[in-house]
Amino acid sequence: MTALLSRRHPHPHSLQEVVVEGPSARRPELLTGRTRQNKLVHFAPPPEGAPPAGTYGEVRVTDAAPHHLAGELVRSAVAPRRRVRIPVWRGAP
Repeated sequence: MTALLSRRHPHPHSLQEVVVEGPSARRPELLTGRTRQNKLVHFAPPPEGAPPAGTYGEVRVTDAAPHHLAGELVRSAVAPRRRVRIPVWRGAP
C-alpha cells in the first residue's frame, strides 16, 4: 500500500493544509476538504464536533485513491470569516 500511496501522492504521510467543504456526499460521517493543489481529502471530524465549512485545517494523509486522499485531521487552524451583509451600491435614484 505504501508504494501505491507514494505513486498517487508524492508526499505520503505529509501534513496538508485543507479547506473544509462540509460532510461527504456518500459518507456523511466523514468531512470533505480540498488541498492547495485542489485534491479532494476525506477525514473524520474531531470528537469536539465538526468545524464549519470554510475552516482551514491540517490533515495528515494516510491513504490515497485514484480520485481522492484520506487522512486524519490534526488541527483546525483558522475559522471562517463571514460577512453579515454585503454592501450594495444602488447609485442615484
